[in-house]
Amino acid sequence: MRAETLLVVSVMLLLLLSLPFYLRWYFRQQDAMLSSWAAANGLKILQARRKLFPPLNQWLTSSNQQSFMDVTVLDLSTQRIRHARIRLGGYWLGVLNTDAIDVTWQPD
Repeated sequence: MRAETLLVVSVMLLLLLSLPFYLRWYFRQQDAMLSSWAAANGLKILQARRKLFPPLNQWLTSSNQQSFMDVTVLDLSTQRIRHARIRLGGYWLGVLNTDAIDVTWQPD
């Protein structure tokens, strides 16, 4: 094999082997962001579902670096169950920007 081919194969193998570690970090980062948001707002997360695509009303203002979740929470101050759509991460940095959380509450 030529040196260039060996280099390409080595890089592809390294990327393939590192993918599970990246995904594990990525999902843990999402969970940590969601948990810290809930704790800061006095909420208890009852259910959280990851969404692959943003809702249509956020389609043009979102990037592929951001994560989307539908959550059901219990508001501990009012003992009320609420539903929300959450956009995690910033437009450019995604979940590396841990302070960027956009919440859209669903009507009851």
